[in-house]
Amino acid sequence: MPVVVFPSPVGFLSLLLAVCVAASGCATLDEKRKESPYFSEDRFRNIDNDEGITDKGFWSLVRWKLFSRREAEVIPDAADESPATKKITAADLIAPPGKMRITWIGHATAFISVHRDGRVTNILTDPVFGGIFTVSRRTEMPLPKEALPPVDLVVVSHSHYDHCDLDDLRFLNEKNPQLKIVLPEGQREWGLKNGLRGAEDMRWWTKQNVGGVELHFLPAQHWSLRVPGDRMQFHWGSYAFVAGKTAVYFAGDTGYASHFRRIAEKFPQGFTAALMPIGAYAPRWFMKPTHIDPPEAVAAALELKAKIILPVHWATFRQSDEKMMEPILYLQREAAAKGIRYRHWVPGESYEIDIR
Repeated sequence: MPVVVFPSPVGFLSLLLAVCVAASGCATLDEKRKESPYFSEDRFRNIDNDEGITDKGFWSLVRWKLFSRREAEVIPDAADESPATKKITAADLIAPPGKMRITWIGHATAFISVHRDGRVTNILTDPVFGGIFTVSRRTEMPLPKEALPPVDLVVVSHSHYDHCDLDDLRFLNEKNPQLKIVLPEGQREWGLKNGLRGAEDMRWWTKQNVGGVELHFLPAQHWSLRVPGDRMQFHWGSYAFVAGKTAVYFAGDTGYASHFRRIAEKFPQGFTAALMPIGAYAPRWFMKPTHIDPPEAVAAALELKAKIILPVHWATFRQSDEKMMEPILYLQREAAAKGIRYRHWVPGESYEIDIR
C-alpha cells in the first residue's frame, strides 16, 4: 500500500472513511490530468519541492498524536473556546452598489458578494456548513444554509474534506440551477460523477469571467486526498477575484513557499484584501510544510502587498495542538509588529471594499 500523507487529524479521518467506502467504489480519476505541466511521476506537484509532504505518513501521525511532547504555547493565556457567531440574515450578505462585501461563514468558507455595474455576483469559497465525520463544528453557522441567497460561483481550493464537502456542494448545486463550481485541475470528473452538473476545473495561472468578476486560479503549497487511490491526483491552489481594479486573494490551505512571490509578480498592484489561513499550525514539525502560521501569514500578505488580512481557517474545527483562540491573538501580535492591518472578526461579520 502506498504511503498516505496526513497533515492533520482530518486527513486521518479521511482515510478511515475511504477504507469504509473502498468496497463500494474507487477513485474517480481524469486521464487528462496527466497532460498537465504540473503533473509528473504519477502525481500533481507543488512549485517548490514536496519535501515534508510526501515523506510523512501514518507513522508520522502516530508519532504526533501518541509520542510527541506538545510544543510550548505561543500565547499561554489564550482561551480554548471558540468565539460566538454573529447571527445574520441573507440580506446582510449582499453588497451594496459599487461594493464588495466579504463575510466569514467559518473555517475556510467565505461569502463574497460583488455589486458592480448594476449586477450582483455571489461567491462561496470552500463551502463546509457542518461537521466533518466525528469532528464537530465549534462555531455555529451565521445563518442556516437553507437561508443563503442565490450563489453564482463556488470555488474549491483542494479536495480535503474540511474544504470540499460533497453533501454541501450537492445542496448548493440543487438550490442554484445556474451555479458554476470551480475545482482544481483533475477534479472535474469527480464532480460530474458525483452529480455536480456545474463542475469544471481550472489549471494554475488561468482565468475566466464569472458575472462581474474575473476569476484567477493560482498556486498553493499543499496536497490532496479523498480516498487512497487519489492521493495528489487532484491539484490544489488559491484564487484571486478581480472586479475593476479591485483584487481580493483567497489562499485556500497552504504552506509558505515561493508561490506567494510569483503571485505578487502576477499582481504587481497588490490586493485590497487577502483571506489568509492562520490556524492548524501546531506542531510545526508536522504542519509547517502545508499550513502557514500567523507570522507566515503576515509575511505572505506583505509579499502580496495586501492592504488587510482577513483571517480564516481557525476556531471552527479542532485540527491541531494550538488552543482555539491562539491563532487570532498570535496574528494580532505579529500584524502589529510588522505594521499590517487585519480584521479581528468572528463568523458572521463582514468586511466591505469599494470597487475601483
